[in-house]
Amino acid sequence: MTMPAARKSRRAEAQARSLGRLDHAEITLRSQLSLLWRIHVLSYLMVRKVNADPSLHSGLSLVGWRVLLTLVHVPDLSANEVTSLWGFEKMAVNRAVKELISRNLILGAPDPHGGRRIPLSVTDAGRALHARAWPGAAADYAALSGALTPEEQETLNGLMDKLITRARQVTAGADLD
Repeated sequence: MTMPAARKSRRAEAQARSLGRLDHAEITLRSQLSLLWRIHVLSYLMVRKVNADPSLHSGLSLVGWRVLLTLVHVPDLSANEVTSLWGFEKMAVNRAVKELISRNLILGAPDPHGGRRIPLSVTDAGRALHARAWPGAAADYAALSGALTPEEQETLNGLMDKLITRARQVTAGADLD
């Protein structure tokens, strides 16, 4: 069954109007929201693939994946330390830690120095999941960073570090219990 020419034409016109609105909106947001818009768009675009295919990280939430990723690289952090490091909501990290423990991907043990702190470490199953999922994630990150020269990456890293430091100062006290 073929679509009548008039219907195709209306659809094409509607699509052209939509693209025009999107172009206008992007120009406006780039101008008026500047850095804020760019950071959010970049972040959401990079997690879009995982949201579309949860099997990439074996069904872990984004926060769960990032907690696991962190502990693979920096073992023995507590949930509070991971929260501070990433700027996540405390409740999201607590849920992720419970999920990771219940799936035997991480475990917590009493701090050998005493106190209430519970260092977290990755289990063999957690390392295996990371080993399966990391190559795809690393390829995506490499493809993204490949848009920049090494000098541009270094400059961007320095600028982003300054912004992260400032964001932590601006939002200090926002992480209320």
